Amino acid sequence: MKKLLLHLPLLLFFITASSQEISENDRNALIALYNATDGANWTNTWDLNDSPTNWYGVVTNIVFGSSGAERHVDEINLSDNNLIGVIPPELGNLKDLNTLDVSNNNISGSIPGELGNAEDLNYLYLQNNQLTGDIPVDLFTLNERHFVNIDLSFNTLTGTLPVEIGDAIANIGHVNVSNNLLTDIPDYTNITLFRIETLDISNNNIYFSVFERQPSLDPLVEVLEGNVANLTYTPQNKIDATENIVLIEGENIILSVTGLTSTNNTYQWFKNNTLIDGATNSTFEISNATTSDIGLYYCEIKNPQVPNLTIQRNSINVDTQGAIMDRTALLALYNSTNGANWSNPWNLNISFKNNWSGVAVDSETNRVVSLNLSQRGLEGELPAEIGNLSELTYLSIVDSGSNSMLTGSLPEEIINLSKLEFIQISQTGLSGTIPFDLFAINSLNSVNISSFTSDFFTLDLPNDLSHLTNLESLILQRIDLSSEGSFPEALFQLPNLLTLSLDNNLLTGGALSNNIGNLTKLQRLSLQANDFTGPIPDAIGQLSNLRSLSITRCRFNGDLPEFIGNLTNLFSLTIFGNDIEGEIPDSFAGLTNLTSLVLTGNNLSGSIPDFLAGFNNLNTIRFDQNNFSGRIPDFTFLNPNNNSWLFFDDNNFVFEDFENEFPQYQTNATVFQFSPQSNVDSEETIVITEGEEIILSVEATQSTNNLYQWRKDGVEIEGAMERTYTISNSTTSDIGEYDCIITNSIVNDLTLFRNKITLDVTLGTEDFDNAEIKAYPVPTKDKLVLSLGAINGEHITASLYGMLGNKVFEQKNLTDNQTLDFSNLQSGTYILKLQTNTKTYVSRILKE
Repeated sequence: MKKLLLHLPLLLFFITASSQEISENDRNALIALYNATDGANWTNTWDLNDSPTNWYGVVTNIVFGSSGAERHVDEINLSDNNLIGVIPPELGNLKDLNTLDVSNNNISGSIPGELGNAEDLNYLYLQNNQLTGDIPVDLFTLNERHFVNIDLSFNTLTGTLPVEIGDAIANIGHVNVSNNLLTDIPDYTNITLFRIETLDISNNNIYFSVFERQPSLDPLVEVLEGNVANLTYTPQNKIDATENIVLIEGENIILSVTGLTSTNNTYQWFKNNTLIDGATNSTFEISNATTSDIGLYYCEIKNPQVPNLTIQRNSINVDTQGAIMDRTALLALYNSTNGANWSNPWNLNISFKNNWSGVAVDSETNRVVSLNLSQRGLEGELPAEIGNLSELTYLSIVDSGSNSMLTGSLPEEIINLSKLEFIQISQTGLSGTIPFDLFAINSLNSVNISSFTSDFFTLDLPNDLSHLTNLESLILQRIDLSSEGSFPEALFQLPNLLTLSLDNNLLTGGALSNNIGNLTKLQRLSLQANDFTGPIPDAIGQLSNLRSLSITRCRFNGDLPEFIGNLTNLFSLTIFGNDIEGEIPDSFAGLTNLTSLVLTGNNLSGSIPDFLAGFNNLNTIRFDQNNFSGRIPDFTFLNPNNNSWLFFDDNNFVFEDFENEFPQYQTNATVFQFSPQSNVDSEETIVITEGEEIILSVEATQSTNNLYQWRKDGVEIEGAMERTYTISNSTTSDIGEYDCIITNSIVNDLTLFRNKITLDVTLGTEDFDNAEIKAYPVPTKDKLVLSLGAINGEHITASLYGMLGNKVFEQKNLTDNQTLDFSNLQSGTYILKLQTNTKTYVSRILKE
């Protein structure tokens, strides 16, 4: 059925046709496509309860047929939409389908010939899928048609390009069947071929014998080149299979090209990308082979009848058995992790031996001993073949953290790397179980394994690790160790361990065992973001060789331990974000080698000891987020050339504590952080009688360089710019909350705030008896009844104050004989005030 433009004189008919639902036939064909390609999991899926006219990628039009106006499918555009499955034959039922685009998906199987029943199909895009089989002739013969664009590239289609395509292509037609496995094309003596504007048959298995055929007076390649406007036929796929030949010294080795038959072919062999003089036959013989013949061989084949095409034989790797096994393993790794798109891909046409980036080979054994694939952009999974690199001593795969495209788990076969000394698999997207027997490799010297996904690695450590006498560095991060029941004691059996870093792991909690003291050679200990409880274990004080100690966000509590002062070889000490209290012990005076001291984010108090000013090697000093106060030692020795940091913000310091050194800190420290600080002085509640005078003051900081600004209820008081603020002859209008903003002309960028003073001004007071007011029972336990006497009927507010002047209770709009509930108050003596519009009446109340 051909489309017709509707020039209908009746507007009513047009409106009715436009609102029609799609035909049942077309709807069924679309649903067949949905079901055949896992529609529920498409990137943009369809709501089958909705009208198909609203489905993603579906375009419909009104057509006029024998039954009148109908709505039919005109286009299906589902490119790059995660279609997985096959193309259903029911799509051939879409008689008015003009465009079908399901490119860039995961469609497999063959192209159904029934698709040729879609008689209006002009644009067909099936590229970048996994289609197999021959291109069906029915696609071009079931109906008379004029294709405009056919793209079947990047699949695994086989057979020949059907000759019938010549009669089914439009004058400006475009045909792309590149990157498949086609083996032949028709002779195309029919003139209809020459209507093709673009023909791309490159990267198939179409070789010289096809192109040099003479369907007329000229070879087929000349006919094509002379008549197709945009012809691409080079390159073609490599010929023959990749081979590995084990070199045995003294024997002969014959290399050959077997996949080409034309007698016009010429040959040239290469070794390691270098032309071999005289090697110009289809076979090349290596006589009396020696180790000098080890290499990567291939052959280039040309044909004078087809001068623009060169065919290359797949490589033949001649090497020792072990080296062949290594190359095979490296190729498996390359292919499974999208090596072609690495940031620094390998040239597979040359020998891997010290020519492939990150691969190091032993000069005597010709075996791979080192593999460094860090920051390459690996995408995919590590293959099992990595375990075949049996001479590997060094393995490093470090990715870019959250952007890592490496997935899956560590292959179990990694335990076959029995000579491994260094393994670093870090910041990748790998997770899953770390093979148990990895820790059975006695040669291990350094292990660094961490995940960067929401899924942790899991590890069930062996109970005995004492055999790992060579292990000097162990770094395990984002590992689920909860199966151990508690912190794994086996880690304390490593006699020669120098570095232990256990950061961001999952533990079952509990205290850290004092058995950590068994690691007497330990030089670096890092415990970060692990769920420990209790104090830092005393045994850490026995690790006299420690140079770096980091305990960060581990929930340790108790005082800052004295025994840390025994670790006189420390260069770096970090105790960050725990619940550690107390003051810095005097024993820390022995830590004179420190270059970094970080005590951030604890509950430490007291003053910073003066002896720290003698630690001239310090370049990182952090006391921020604690409760320190008092004079700060002189750290002006800091040198900006050493990238020095000085942090003491979020404490209880005032200007005088560092005012003299401030200008030099700004100059000498690379990073200097001192603001904010806690509010100064205590909060107060003051009650005075109207007419009295009150002096408000700032006591904690009184530097002559200070600037003050008092505020009432958050609003600056004009002229109140001294350390003290006096209110004379007070009235009830002075009631409010007062505070003071303090700045300093030297220590700029720091503002201190005096804690608020709540001021209450009462009118003249009288005893309850003067107004015949009764309060009973006194003393009271929970309830107090007020008989208001002479002030009954006035507007009355009851306020109860502690003996320090703090208000603890208030009740407005009192009525006679009202009961006040004091059950929540502690036992003691209180002052009860009844305030009217003109007077205040006061009585002492005792609560039992």
